[in-house]
Amino acid sequence: MDQQETFQQLTVLDRNYSATAEQIQMVEQELEGLSEFLSSLEHLGKNQEKKMLAPLGRGIFIPADRRNEKLFVEVGAEVFVRKSPQEAVLVVKEQLSRLNEVLVQLRTQESFYASQLQELLARAEKAKPEG
Repeated sequence: MDQQETFQQLTVLDRNYSATAEQIQMVEQELEGLSEFLSSLEHLGKNQEKKMLAPLGRGIFIPADRRNEKLFVEVGAEVFVRKSPQEAVLVVKEQLSRLNEVLVQLRTQESFYASQLQELLARAEKAKPEG
């Protein structure tokens, strides 16, 4: 393998490694947000207060009354179903489980790219002419 091919392979591996590392970071952030949401949802299920503040986004809240125990949960394609807080907790736990599986796969992939990079660099170093 000549230097040009080695350089091309290193570039591709490095790009793949970097992309995988970015995906890992995004999944970890999503896991963190989902875990915080799960905690809030579990608290909601245990809390019996009827008045609460509902977030609108960006630190803005609106006063709300809890009239019943059913939540609207999106199940995909903007389709919503009514679920109890306990049922919603199960949905979020399933999402967390799937994200954790994705994270394991991405970390395995990242490790593979790292070992391939090290191996290629070691071969390139051995093939380097002494001088």
